[in-house]
Amino acid sequence: NPKRLCKMYDIDPKEYKEALGNASLCDERCAERDEASWDYLSEKEWIFRKNAEVAKRLDNDYALLEFTKPNTQFGYFAGFLVKLGLRKSGVFNRYHAYRTWSRWEKILFLPKIPDHMDDFENKNTLNKKKIKGWATEDSDYVEFGKHVTSVLLGRDVIQSVMLSIEHGHAFQIPLRIVIGVLEMFFYAIQVVFPFFIASCFFIIPICY
Repeated sequence: NPKRLCKMYDIDPKEYKEALGNASLCDERCAERDEASWDYLSEKEWIFRKNAEVAKRLDNDYALLEFTKPNTQFGYFAGFLVKLGLRKSGVFNRYHAYRTWSRWEKILFLPKIPDHMDDFENKNTLNKKKIKGWATEDSDYVEFGKHVTSVLLGRDVIQSVMLSIEHGHAFQIPLRIVIGVLEMFFYAIQVVFPFFIASCFFIIPICY
């Protein structure tokens, strides 16, 4: 969705329109053409493709398997969906139609740099809370404690529901709520269980 993309990454819709016109970032034919092109390959991909061509020419199946990406399915259910035609490819190729590299390069640098990024020049005034995903200086134990607390208090499920609303995926809300409640339940069991076992060492001798 171009409007959502522009809103999420602070892209001027006019600049987006000038860069792509009516073309879509999701285009199966363009994706196949760009993937076949040598212009958008990294150095590693270039070497792998060259080796794959040599392996194919020499009819070396083992080498060909080494230098090509298989259409991997995880579990019988995923393979069953592909056979039914409900899914076109494996999990790593589900967004194949978005590999329109010739179009992505036109909008890659359109997002504006946030004003607070200037604070990188002065670490003393940098407000790290402004930057989503900024790595904190807390230890792994503290981060784990924060995560468990967030799940048990229901913050995670609320954030998950709000994310669905923000992205316009209202149909995901019931499933996200169910998953969130189940997660809270299982986390609570893992937290309470050690205390229950410890209490048994005191309760059992008293009872007997």
